[in-house]
Amino acid sequence: MYPDYFFSSGYDLLPFFMILSILAIFFLFFLLSLAILSYIFSSLALYTMAKNRHFKHSWLAWVPGASRYIHGGLIGDGVLIGSWYIPWASLFLPLSGFALIFLNSALGAIPFMGWFLLILVNIAVLVYGYCGLYRLYKIYAGHNAVLYTVLSIVPVTAIAAPFFLFAIRSNPADFSQVRIDPPKAKLWGSYDILALASGILTLFTAPYGNAFWTGVLAILFAILAFQELRVTHRSYTLALLGLIFGILGILLNFILPALISTFMDSTVFSPFLNQYDDYTPHHPDLFDIMDGHYI
Repeated sequence: MYPDYFFSSGYDLLPFFMILSILAIFFLFFLLSLAILSYIFSSLALYTMAKNRHFKHSWLAWVPGASRYIHGGLIGDGVLIGSWYIPWASLFLPLSGFALIFLNSALGAIPFMGWFLLILVNIAVLVYGYCGLYRLYKIYAGHNAVLYTVLSIVPVTAIAAPFFLFAIRSNPADFSQVRIDPPKAKLWGSYDILALASGILTLFTAPYGNAFWTGVLAILFAILAFQELRVTHRSYTLALLGLIFGILGILLNFILPALISTFMDSTVFSPFLNQYDDYTPHHPDLFDIMDGHYI
């Protein structure tokens, strides 16, 4: 009933595809194991550093995304790029990661110019992040900071960065070789700003279906802000907005994709989509296995 050549080539390649599938499974298992180990070692390193310096919420080192807030605090809340000192690292380090999530989705949808801007934004965020990592190495590893930073950037050895942090986690913090500017005054607390910013980002990324974790972080930072505001007696406005936006964004994260899919499948678009079925070419050499006839 079916052509013999159709099956012979497939059975000949079956062992090859089986071996390839097994190798792919082992490779994915290796990547997953490496990601888990990297998370554990880097989180434990940041947590130990923060604990040794008596940070109030050192457990944030275990929360993906929020750990960059701890990183910013450990380096003295500033990043030096050349001679340019950028303050508020505890804000900009996590916010740069949050913003990159949205920009990768938004700019990637713009042809040509969008991709060009996306490359520039990614380079800027990477440079800022690696300068922050170098500063952390400089404070805790001294003269080995340059070596650790280079090995953390080179793709082949970049996986070693969490293990470098783990190795220096108990070293005393030495700020004598890094620039420390006087802290800049902030009208709002860090948790307030992070709650609002991650909440707004959650709303913007909800249509793309990747807003869940930023929404969780918005709620987390809002709760921490409320605890802090009870002592400082500042306004609850930013924290409350961040909490509302975070909850709303999480709900929209699950509702909007379903609504968009339903709307696209509705009768409004179905005439335009179904018209292509009438023009589908039927080639006499194409064989339909499921129906057992040529199409």
